[in-house]
Amino acid sequence: MGFKTETQWLNKEFGGNPPAAPSIGYLTSGTERTAVKDVNVYFIDTSAAAQSIVLFDDESAAGAYLMLVDHKGSANTNNITVKVPSGWSCNGSSGGTVTISTNGAIKHCWCDGANKNWIVR
Repeated sequence: MGFKTETQWLNKEFGGNPPAAPSIGYLTSGTERTAVKDVNVYFIDTSAAAQSIVLFDDESAAGAYLMLVDHKGSANTNNITVKVPSGWSCNGSSGGTVTISTNGAIKHCWCDGANKNWIVR
């Protein structure tokens, strides 16, 4: 086994490049926002108001993964609503939503672009 040097990673030895650091987004406005494909983790501030996020609708993003984090730990007071775009499904339900109402909750979202479906757990 052994350790991999930076050069070995960059030369794609031992199975490829090292994983990139996740890109991070913040939701603090109290208005609905649409997630973007380039952001992997959203820290959502629920301390002052409920938040709403719409997952993106890119069919070519099959396998894309997002993490939604109740950053301020007050989702039980001001919940987070996770929506899908028009024509998409959430957990197999057309136009479905997920409400996050547990303090400090973390939700994992996977895109099944081929079926226009988001899995949110």
